[in-house]
Amino acid sequence: MKKFDSVTKKLQCDGIDLADVRLLFDSVIADYPCMREQLKPTAKIVHSPQFEPAAVKAINGGAMSSAEKAAVKRFEEPKRGTKREERAEDYASQILRAGPSKRPKTGGRSDGTIY
Repeated sequence: MKKFDSVTKKLQCDGIDLADVRLLFDSVIADYPCMREQLKPTAKIVHSPQFEPAAVKAINGGAMSSAEKAAVKRFEEPKRGTKREERAEDYASQILRAGPSKRPKTGGRSDGTIY
């Protein structure tokens, strides 16, 4: 019971994605085969059998079939702008991703003023 409880709690966490859910479900199925019909990707409750595997493949960087591509087509991001805009965005993203530890150590403002 503790195992199922840990899975149900994890499913309610922020930051969990569909690939994580599928990994949890597949692990539960491996340990408890009687759960297969309820947790398999093609269970009766699943509205679009192609959507889940397509989303998981998109998250994990896998190749999708034509049917899977069609299932997630409406979630596709629009084409980006010019390369100059992309570079500026990438630069800002890199700064934010690096966090405060990679900022210049001026001890204060960017003009060198120390507080």
